[in-house]
Amino acid sequence: MSPEKREIIEEWYKKAQEDLLAAQVVIEASPMLYDVAAFHAQQTAEKYLKALIVFFEIMPPKTHDLKTLMDIIEKKDVSINEIRHTEYLSMYAVRSSYPDNFEIETKTDALAIVAVAIEIKSFVLNKIRF
Repeated sequence: MSPEKREIIEEWYKKAQEDLLAAQVVIEASPMLYDVAAFHAQQTAEKYLKALIVFFEIMPPKTHDLKTLMDIIEKKDVSINEIRHTEYLSMYAVRSSYPDNFEIETKTDALAIVAVAIEIKSFVLNKIRF
């Protein structure tokens, strides 16, 4: 792997890890900020998927749709289909930013959303070995 490509991937990782940390911190916040945690979980997943797309030497598109990103990855690695609930996670990219009575009501739900992001993180880290 070229040093340039590695640097780009590491930049995606850094931003993704910041979003994951933000999601984990706000889940514990008072008042409850579960929708904010969901937003950061989606951002975590998106950035890890974009790192994998870079690894496959493809320019990642400017999209928040995880299915679109996974479709790109699937052309290089069909095992991406083992990850479930990504469509569910995609909706938090934008919807949680608007006041349309869209709220995640329980900590359990918020933790489940973050768990999907962590599953994507693990998948990507298993595929890209430095």
